[in-house]
Amino acid sequence: RIITVVLFITVSITAFAAGDQILATAKGGCIPGDKGTQEIQKVQNADGDFIFVLDGAGKQIWKSENLGSEDKVFTFEEKGQKLALKDFTGDGAVEIITAAFYGPKASGVYVFTWDQTAKTFKPIMVSAPGDDEPRDLLVSDIRKDDGSDMIFQKDGKVRLTGMVYPEKPEDAPVGAFYFFEFEKGQFVQKKVEKFPPEPGKEKE
Repeated sequence: RIITVVLFITVSITAFAAGDQILATAKGGCIPGDKGTQEIQKVQNADGDFIFVLDGAGKQIWKSENLGSEDKVFTFEEKGQKLALKDFTGDGAVEIITAAFYGPKASGVYVFTWDQTAKTFKPIMVSAPGDDEPRDLLVSDIRKDDGSDMIFQKDGKVRLTGMVYPEKPEDAPVGAFYFFEFEKGQFVQKKVEKFPPEPGKEKE
């Protein structure tokens, strides 16, 4: 069963270190079996965007790698969000959802979960037909600043906007919706729906 957790998210301009800006925070239980609550911070500095996880005493217990060069909003619970928490795995602990633009046209949605064996957070992998191996992020290459290019839907699916590149180089790429579902510990691409043709451009 997937459980949605009520978030306490704040947007701040308070810097906790030189050059660091806290973009959003959330609190929740991210570690299975740990009765404590962790604070998650989305932080931006000159290098890019990062996620920090702090324990109840305010001590840093994890920092992500650089997620991207610019902040990015995604849609969660029908609102544009910088950071969200949700239990995808059903273990009673929430996963950390965030996004960043990493260019030149692409943005990524990252979902981090606690690895009980390694005792650290790791990204939930993403599988799609044609990929040589799973990725560690969900990708959109049609950017929408309001977050409508990356939507966590009420039915549990994730919808991303992206381009479909034809096999023939003379054919132009077209936009499409990519749908993913969480199953067996990863996000799996289920279908691709091309955008309807613009009025007056339908094929004869």
